[in-house]
Formats: sequence, C-alpha cells, structure tokens
Amino acid sequence: MRATGIVRRIDELGRLVLPAQLRRNLGITPGSYVAFAVDEGGSIILQPVQDATLDPKIRAIEYALNAIDEVLAEPNLDVDWHDVRNVLAEAIGEVPLRGRG
Repeated sequence: MRATGIVRRIDELGRLVLPAQLRRNLGITPGSYVAFAVDEGGSIILQPVQDATLDPKIRAIEYALNAIDEVLAEPNLDVDWHDVRNVLAEAIGEVPLRGRG
C-alpha cells in the first residue's frame, strides 16, 4: 500500500472528503459507489465498485454472508434470521415473511 501523506478529519456524521486527486486517480465521480474492507492489520481499504456488483441479488447474498460470518465469529450474537431471509427473498422477488410475532 502506498502512503499519500494526506490526512482528513471525519466530521460529526462520520463523513470524510476524498481528495480530488485520489478521486480522479480512482475514477470516483459524484454518484459512484465504493466498497470498504478492513485488512488483517486494521487498515481500511476503499475500492471503487463497478455497477455490475450493485445487483440487489449480489448485495443480498453479501448481506447474508456477513450475518453468517458474524455468527461464526461470535456464536452468542443474536441474529434476526427472519431479517436475513427477508432481505434475500426481497432480492429475488419473493414475498418477505413477517417477523417473529
């Protein structure tokens, strides 16, 4: 990873401004999507996302995988599996189930 020497303050809403040069170099324009990841060392990785990966079905699967990863990492975590199922069902056009009740 190459350091840029650029430091930005995060505002009270958790936002930060990406410097114009970085946006240009990465092809990030207003309305672009970016994905965030964290590597093993705790560094935040930001990558531009191509439109194809924004497919709701792919996003729903990623949501479900993240929920499963959280449960595997912390078995006592309370996960609303109805919510996970509803996100997947909505993505593929099924009628979501009602929550517990």
